[in-house]
Amino acid sequence: MNTQLSLTPNEVIRLPTGSRWECVGGIGWLTQHGQDVKLRCGFAIDITDPAGAVVEAMGGALQLRLSDSAPVAFGRLIESRRRLA
Repeated sequence: MNTQLSLTPNEVIRLPTGSRWECVGGIGWLTQHGQDVKLRCGFAIDITDPAGAVVEAMGGALQLRLSDSAPVAFGRLIESRRRLA
């Protein structure tokens, strides 16, 4: 599975626990376990916080790619995007 997300500037989403994501374009911030991490191209991170992680695109579009093939994590992501809509 090759799932990719593109966030517009200042768009905020929550990534599901148990997934691994790689930044493939743009710059943004990720918050999990109460800590902020700057995302940039080539950066990969595991989402281990039970509440998931919050991601915000900064300045331009942020592109993230799901690095694992966990269908459960993908299902959680789809559900979280529906709730935000």
